[in-house]
Amino acid sequence: MFIAPTEVVLATTADDLQTARTQAGSWRSKEMGIPDRYLSDAALADLAAAAESVQDAGFARAVMAVQSARAGDFAPIPNINSAVELFREFLKDGLIDGWLYVQEPDGYLHPYLVMDIGLDHGDRTRPPRIKITMEADNPTVKRPSRAPRLLQFDETELVGKTPADVLTAHRAFKETERLRAEYQERRDAFQDIIDHDFGQQFVFTGRAMRTEDYRSAHDRTHRKVVHDVAPDERAPLRMVASSVLFDEQETGAVPVVTAVRVFDLAAQDYLDVNTADLTRYEYNPGLRDKLVLPDDQRELLDILTSDISVFTGDIIEGKSAGNVILARGRPGVGKTLTAEVYAEVIGRPLYSIHTGSLGIPRNWCVRTSRKSSSRPSAGTPCCCWTRPTSSCWSAGSNCTRTRSWPSSCAPSSTTTGCCSSPRTGSTRWTGPSSPVVPPSSTTAPPSRMPPARSGRPSPPATRSPCPMACWTSSWTASRTSRPGTSKCC
Repeated sequence: MFIAPTEVVLATTADDLQTARTQAGSWRSKEMGIPDRYLSDAALADLAAAAESVQDAGFARAVMAVQSARAGDFAPIPNINSAVELFREFLKDGLIDGWLYVQEPDGYLHPYLVMDIGLDHGDRTRPPRIKITMEADNPTVKRPSRAPRLLQFDETELVGKTPADVLTAHRAFKETERLRAEYQERRDAFQDIIDHDFGQQFVFTGRAMRTEDYRSAHDRTHRKVVHDVAPDERAPLRMVASSVLFDEQETGAVPVVTAVRVFDLAAQDYLDVNTADLTRYEYNPGLRDKLVLPDDQRELLDILTSDISVFTGDIIEGKSAGNVILARGRPGVGKTLTAEVYAEVIGRPLYSIHTGSLGIPRNWCVRTSRKSSSRPSAGTPCCCWTRPTSSCWSAGSNCTRTRSWPSSCAPSSTTTGCCSSPRTGSTRWTGPSSPVVPPSSTTAPPSRMPPARSGRPSPPATRSPCPMACWTSSWTASRTSRPGTSKCC
């Protein structure tokens, strides 16, 4: 769309502009848009002559800039009204695929198909600007974005600069054969990875294009990652689409962003990374000979890790989930080292987790307490022990685990509600007037159970020699009509 003064359009005589002249006869605005399909060389010459006849020197310079661009001479942009046509002529010159290469956060130039080039008129909140709409696709990221890629330029970024200078300032570059060859090389490597390397381990060094958590670090060095996109998870690709750089009956190929979703084994999060930054991980089975183990234990590990299907096979497919090996010993004897070495021996990624990450959901205690008829308020603390020690699960606003006795569980504090231990399956109750006594205390408070629901007998309200009255989960979790037996946790 070429923006022209209405009086200039009315002064034209070319046949290609007949439709525009008819529209200008009833046009109330001082300016109007002329579609690109009407801008033939004869129409441009007629617009230039009409601009001189009405003494509009500014528009005459804009028309001359477009004529020079069609001749291959890309002069600085005189005003924003002529920028759309100048960008279109600049990108059509030496057209290959209709792509524009944009440098993304990963540092690589990714191609995008130019869909449209338009002028957004300004309003009270912002000035007018040029908008280039582009598209690319990707079949492997967790949530493939269908939103177009936009480049926007204000008038201050355009006037007096050539189209190439404007694009370069925004890290965008016109397509060339060299850029296309570099992209095709990355595209072939990307296709090979997503077709044959699902579940394989790689080493990633570079900057991620996108992280699962926006607060996570994007720059990572020598990280072990696993390609985590199964073949049946790949989304279909858009092969072609219309483009303003082609004729109305033609379409352009939609390029593919060479990014793949991987799982970082150290940070335990998902990343979208460029496949050019991935290096295939080389396992080292020779580390087995450097591991000092008794011969009987080494032989047992060799058997358990040689052919897992021998031990996990069953007539029911998918019933078993592999071998579970428990390594027991004091710190520093080599339990973790053994797992790392045999991961190298069998050529499998090692996914290591700490017990601190095996917590309970944030709303676990609140959800459990709703099983009772006496529901605590949102700010009421709730304390549960996983074992009869000073360790305590404190579930208040954020359910954090503390090694020491938290202030919310001090003898002077009171709680209302219940919490179930995820390990013992037991439930502890305290009432508004029942102080919560630490496990080290020898005096147990009287148990106060909430009122029973209809059809359910109340649990026994007797003193317990335990630090807190405990009942099995059969009364609350299983929701049976028979109370469980009283016991210590």
